[in-house]
Order: sequence, then C-alpha cells, then structure tokens
Amino acid sequence: MKKINTFFRKNKSIIFIFVVILSIIFFSFYQYFKDYYSYSKSYYEIKEKCYKKDIKGNKYCSFFSDESQLNNYIENNNPKEKFDKLDAITLTCEIVENNLFSILQLLSPMLIIIAIIGTVHAEFNSGMFKNYLMRMNYKQYLKKKIFQLMKIAFILPCSLIIIFVCSCLITKFNFNVDPTVKNIVVYDSWKYKNFIFYGFMICLLQYIMSIVYGCIGLFYSVKNKNPIITSIIAYITFIFEDLIIYIIIYSIIINKVFGLKELTEYFNITGYWFFNQPMNYAILILIAFLIFLCNFIFICYKLSNKEKVVIENEKQNA
Repeated sequence: MKKINTFFRKNKSIIFIFVVILSIIFFSFYQYFKDYYSYSKSYYEIKEKCYKKDIKGNKYCSFFSDESQLNNYIENNNPKEKFDKLDAITLTCEIVENNLFSILQLLSPMLIIIAIIGTVHAEFNSGMFKNYLMRMNYKQYLKKKIFQLMKIAFILPCSLIIIFVCSCLITKFNFNVDPTVKNIVVYDSWKYKNFIFYGFMICLLQYIMSIVYGCIGLFYSVKNKNPIITSIIAYITFIFEDLIIYIIIYSIIINKVFGLKELTEYFNITGYWFFNQPMNYAILILIAFLIFLCNFIFICYKLSNKEKVVIENEKQNA
C-alpha cells in the first residue's frame, strides 16, 4: 500500500492529465453517437405509428407530404443498419477530427507541460534535487529527467491508440468501408487504404512534438517557483515558437523568399493530429525532428552548467 501511495504521489500530475484525456475521449464518443443517432427514438416511433398505416391526421406523420416520402425515410434511415455499416476507421477519424477530442490541437501542449512541471517542479522548488545530486552526478540526474520526459510523451500517442481500440470494439472490428463514407469530410482514399501506416505516422509525430512540449516545460521548471505561472509561461513560449515557425520560417522565408507554396499543413504543427489529403510523411517527420532537435539542444545547453542551475534554484527559493 505504501508503494502504491508513493507511486500516486510522485505521478499525480501524469495521472490527472491521463484522466482528463480519457474524459475527453469518453465525451467525444458520447458526442458522436448523440449527434448521429439521437433520432433513433423518433425513427422507431414514426415507424410504429406511421409506416404502412394511414398517415392522415397522425401527428407523428404530419411532416411527411405523402406515403412515398415516409417509405423513403423509413428505408434509408434505419439507425441499426446505419450502425452496422459503421467501420472502425471512420469512427476513429470522426472522434479525432470532428468532436471534443479535436480541442487537443491547442490543449495538448499545455497538458504535457503540466505533466512535466507537476512531475519535476517539486524537486526544484523544494531544493530536493540537490539531495539527488549527492547520490548521482549532475549529468545522470539530467538524463533521468529527460528519460522521464520521454516516457510522459507517450500520453498523446496512447490516447490515439485508445480511440482506435475503442472504435474497433464498438464496430466489432469492422473495416469494410461503406461506399457512402466517400462523401464525408474525414474520408481520404490513401488514408483509408493505408490506415495502419497513417496512424503510426500520426502517433510518431505526436510523440516527437510531446517531447518538444516537455523540453519547454522542463526548462521553465528550473526558472520559476510557482507551478501555475511556470505552466502559463511555458505554454506562451510554445505559442510564440509556433508563430515563429509558421509566420517567419514558412510564410516569409520559405513561401515568399523561396517560392515554395502549398506547404501550409507541413508547418502547422498544432495540426499534426490528422490529415485529409496525401502528405509526404518524410518531410513531416523531418520538420518535427528539427523542431525537437532545436529545443533539445537549447535545453541541454541552458541546463548543462550545474553551478548556474543550482544558483538559479537558490535565487528562486531565497
């Protein structure tokens, strides 16, 4: 029991963030089925009270002009048949792209930052990290924190895997795509035909970007005593970095100077959750990796000097 309590105490921020994401996933599924199947009750009432019966003067049938219109509605809107045709790929895409879960495009950096800060901030804030340095050298300590960061970065890819697994269970592992699906927004021929590879690429992109968010959070954990202020400043830093990448690097340099257009989605890093058109994933991974590399080199440089970090920490706790 003591080990369990210790585990929850040390990882309470990670557990909190994971619960938040699971809640978002749950409400996203709820929202989807509410939006697409909420008519089920009225459908069966109409079928029971109107179908193949005298519809004149019946309040349930008043919005049908004639029997043929009613028959067409009954035959083409059966919710059970509609549900049976639902495939796992479409359900996954709908949840990620068109429901509450889509807020993670803007919220995910903050969630990862909070998870990182909540995990390591207490050590810096209390000065406990100096006690750790008595048992290990500074480089080992930094490696431990970075390894911890890399584990936390799995939260976002795991959320996508959970959605896919839930979609498979709900649809009973149905991967037969109904022809009508080709008319919906989330459909892309290449994406559907190569969904496992596509999903892996999205998870990999989210993992790399999560490390970027974590690097920013780890850097500010040393710089500020208040975890709330630290989280806000770290998130603002990410937004600022995002604007530099999109406006200065892409819009001004790459687009205007070099004339390379049609690359908007490649540099919209908050949009790395899904794509509804063919993409060059080698370029996407390269961009994400370069962003990670710049942040990783920066944090290693800024935190490499043990004396400066200790002095900075002492100033914060003075």
